[in-house]
Amino acid sequence: MIRVEDWIKHTDESNAACNEADLIIIQRNLFGSVPVEMHYWMAKGKRCIIDLDDGYQFMKVSSGSPSADFWLHGITPADANGQRHKLPVTPFVTLTESIKACGYVSSPSKVICQDWQHIAKTYYLPNYLNLQNYGRFDVNKDPGKIVIGYFGSSGHMDAWRNSGVDDAVVQIAAKYKQVVLMIVGDPTPCREARKKIPDSRRIERGWVPSVLMGKALSFFDIGLIPIASDYDNRRSPLKSMEYSCFGLPWIGSDSPPTWELRQAGTLVQNTADSWYKALEDHILHIDDYRARAVAAAPLYQERYDAMGAAESLMGIYSKIIEGVQ
Repeated sequence: MIRVEDWIKHTDESNAACNEADLIIIQRNLFGSVPVEMHYWMAKGKRCIIDLDDGYQFMKVSSGSPSADFWLHGITPADANGQRHKLPVTPFVTLTESIKACGYVSSPSKVICQDWQHIAKTYYLPNYLNLQNYGRFDVNKDPGKIVIGYFGSSGHMDAWRNSGVDDAVVQIAAKYKQVVLMIVGDPTPCREARKKIPDSRRIERGWVPSVLMGKALSFFDIGLIPIASDYDNRRSPLKSMEYSCFGLPWIGSDSPPTWELRQAGTLVQNTADSWYKALEDHILHIDDYRARAVAAAPLYQERYDAMGAAESLMGIYSKIIEGVQ
């Protein structure tokens, strides 16, 4: 992997890697000098593909997307002097033009692939997992508690606010005193839950590195995947993959990122009532849900293991190199 900053500077390492490569995968940042660099290597006969994992055109500042101003309006983050600048062309425009020129897009989201298939050949490539990061840990956990777990960021405002899950979690915690809410990442979107669920029944953890993902999941009894916007619909199935491979019961919005593993979890409509009913059923029958999830985990581990997917990925990349759909 080459840092894009080194790539555009033509360092010896990046030049050597690209000269030897049959395919150059560029991850999303097609702005500044990066499109020029892409055209340089394409002119030298190299096949390039642009890998995308966000629906940039659906970002909104109001929903907490930290880079919406940059991608859609060309407003840069503050520099060392606290000044923000406006780019002459917005990054989303240069990304679009680069995709047209390149003609190839890969994404872990099937919806993102659909977004770009009118101007490029698209390839769905799941976020395969390094299963070594998903082992179970013995954690200090009260066996009488049921931990409802959620991974989030500031960009999940719409997901938590508009799906109905916030009110449902508050209501379920009020009725079932053994319920604990655990938030991993940025807790900001969970406004009502943070206001109304007592501190003694709420755990907030910061960002967890991938190597400790299994330890974080070992605290969970039920995983949540709320999705509630066009931007959210372009997320990958990563969270449902992680929960399913770990053997964790999960509840998610009935939306594109959860459809691929719908048989592994419970899909709900985005109303507080639907979320509440699903949560209550899981709490009342947690042993049954847990047993089913653990029994099915090996199937999903085999399907989404990064090491096991290497041959399949190489086959897809070979088709791209040859220009075959």
